[in-house]
Amino acid sequence: MGALSGMIRTRVGYSGGTVAEPTYRRVCGNPEWGDWVETVQLEYDPSALSYAEVLDAFFRNHDGWQGQRPSRSRQYQSVIFAHDQAQLASARQAVAARPGCGTLVEAFGQFWDAEAYHQ
Repeated sequence: MGALSGMIRTRVGYSGGTVAEPTYRRVCGNPEWGDWVETVQLEYDPSALSYAEVLDAFFRNHDGWQGQRPSRSRQYQSVIFAHDQAQLASARQAVAARPGCGTLVEAFGQFWDAEAYHQ
């Protein structure tokens, strides 16, 4: 994703959880921290790259079906965290256009940077 023209920055981290300050060690197999998803936060220039183009790149480069594997926890669930209603609608439409895709679409809440060794 970082190679897309118009992409400003990518950061690896955690989204979708409720307990503050998640870390890889805390999130891995710990039920108390089990609602966090490993994610990539994207910062892009919308005048150079549309959200539709971001979604297209996401589905070209990501296994949207991985969350359906029974051995996977929420940590590895395929999720798009949308930042506004327009993104929610676009992401839901993109997922619906891929029958059987296991990617979830949720409203963005917060993002915590992962440890430096994950960047």
